[in-house]
Amino acid sequence: VSGVPATARCEASIAYNYGAGAPSGTAVGPDNFAARWTRRYSLAAPATLVATATGIDDGIRVSVDGVRIIDAWRTTAGNRTGRTATLAAGVHTVVVDYFEGTGNARADVAISEAAPPPPPDVTAPDTAVTSPARNAAVPAGPVAFGGTATDDRSVTSVFAALRNTVSGQWLQADGSWGAAFAERPAPLTSPGAASTGWNITVSLSAGSYAINARARDAGGNFDPSPANSPFRVT
Repeated sequence: VSGVPATARCEASIAYNYGAGAPSGTAVGPDNFAARWTRRYSLAAPATLVATATGIDDGIRVSVDGVRIIDAWRTTAGNRTGRTATLAAGVHTVVVDYFEGTGNARADVAISEAAPPPPPDVTAPDTAVTSPARNAAVPAGPVAFGGTATDDRSVTSVFAALRNTVSGQWLQADGSWGAAFAERPAPLTSPGAASTGWNITVSLSAGSYAINARARDAGGNFDPSPANSPFRVT
């Protein structure tokens, strides 16, 4: 406030509920004042900083290294939160600006650190067909297909497609054969694990076939080289 001398002091935390009164130990009144707190925050390892402002009344701004993560410079009480991007290990500057208009006043802001989010998942899973064995001959009727899928993080699904290698047609979802590529989800033995088995059973008549299988991981990456295994039904 113009004409009012500034007061500077060292405080362990920002946790003040002034109510209808004025900040103690200062020359300001109960209304129309502002405050700034500056802190040097040391990170031992890369992390994000999280600002939590509880019941703020009235306005609040929080910046870390000059980047604003909370901007609620208004006369509306409430809770505010904000977080930085991942910060490097070392010392970072946190600045909290607060103002009180009229009525009750509260400044309650906590700074904490959180582990950085994991990096984007860019590694695709790998898929294998183990049954039937490559170029195997199996009897007509229900044919059990199976294999494995692995990923650096999590396999969420495997899709299997069956092709008649003589006609070139694909087994469709309704059990018919057609020219359009079609695949179906295969149940997983350990959904969400980094390594899982998969299996599916299809009834087939005599002929020559090939099964294609491709896994997808939690990041949405598909195996870029689906497993392919030819076999015969006799």
